[in-house]
Amino acid sequence: MITSIFRILLAHRLTSFKFVKKSPEYNNQIKKFGLYIHIPFCYKICPYCPYNKIHYDKNLATAYHSALISELDIAHRNFRNAEINSIYVGGGTPTTMTDELCKIIDYIKNIFKFSGDIGVEIHPSDASKDKLDKLKNAGVTMLSIGIQSFQKELLETLGRDFQPDQAEIAIKTAIDSGFNVIDVDLIFDIQGETIDMVKSDIEEAVTLGATQISTYPLIPFTFAKLPHHRIDYRKRKLMLETIVDYAARYGFERTSIWTFNKKNYPRYSSITRNCFLGIGASATSLIDDIFNINTFSVVDYIDTLKTKNKVPSALICKLNQREQRVFWMFWQCYNTFIDAIEYRNLFNENVEEFFGRELFLGRIMGLLSKDNKGYRLTDSGAYYFNVVEQSYSHDYLDKTWALMQNSPWPDGLKL
Repeated sequence: MITSIFRILLAHRLTSFKFVKKSPEYNNQIKKFGLYIHIPFCYKICPYCPYNKIHYDKNLATAYHSALISELDIAHRNFRNAEINSIYVGGGTPTTMTDELCKIIDYIKNIFKFSGDIGVEIHPSDASKDKLDKLKNAGVTMLSIGIQSFQKELLETLGRDFQPDQAEIAIKTAIDSGFNVIDVDLIFDIQGETIDMVKSDIEEAVTLGATQISTYPLIPFTFAKLPHHRIDYRKRKLMLETIVDYAARYGFERTSIWTFNKKNYPRYSSITRNCFLGIGASATSLIDDIFNINTFSVVDYIDTLKTKNKVPSALICKLNQREQRVFWMFWQCYNTFIDAIEYRNLFNENVEEFFGRELFLGRIMGLLSKDNKGYRLTDSGAYYFNVVEQSYSHDYLDKTWALMQNSPWPDGLKL
């Protein structure tokens, strides 16, 4: 209901967004973009995780590495003069392919102009000094460690296969390896979790030396295999307020709906980009007005690149000018700051010219405050946006990912 209302009010669209089966025709004059690489392999499948992943297989991983190189070659042909300004690697568990990943990073640097940070997600059980040193030597500057909780009973509820002391060792090893950013990923509102546990997890992450803490509510996707978890929104709101309060108490600044950064440290973020290209099975791309989703099937992904040498696109959605601006605004609100200067540079108009009514109402309702650089979400605004963001996850992501995991090449999708 919430997403339908915002689709009508902001995008001026009475009908659903349509994704169609078609190869993307990108604007090859793009000058800069961020690069996302998806590694789908895991040693163990966690039941709560909604992301595209399969059990690790050495032969399949070798073939997948070759396919990634092929897709990067296609990207280079399409965007030969472009510069990559960030690389983020997610999964799955990227470090199931540490050696191959290091080769991929080197390959990217050889064929593209590159500047910026390289971030990699890592599983606590896989954070050996040897693997971290390899990543560091390859130029990785940021790590995001998927801790989820330091509470043994909550790790068991999530089906995680490590103990709290292993999580602590992983963070310490990452810090000793000299990465610029250590992001600790936490999940809250887990079944059986208390407010004291939430406080304890924040305190533990701070004490161990995290430069960033990312905290996400447990979202029960319909296709995930975690036992049903009924959401108590009052409890969830109280937990989020506790996280905001404790993060501030320890000197961390809120930099998005879910992330808190130690002052003067860079932010780890893989998704808030105006222009990005996704490489790998299930990777998405946004280049100008084209939103693309690669096939989720690892086997089909490999086969398409090996036999047809083309982008393994499953579905695309073409955004009109209004929808591009609304998409930008969504992620700006996610970041809790609407950058008026960035908007001007991107769309050649003032943000008030397009979103004047919405910005005015946001200020009147106490959801936004204004400064000389743009508009910042208040604590109240951030809370209500997180309600919108969770509706987006249920109405858009859940439906999309469920379809894509069941069909490598769907005929279409309406959202």
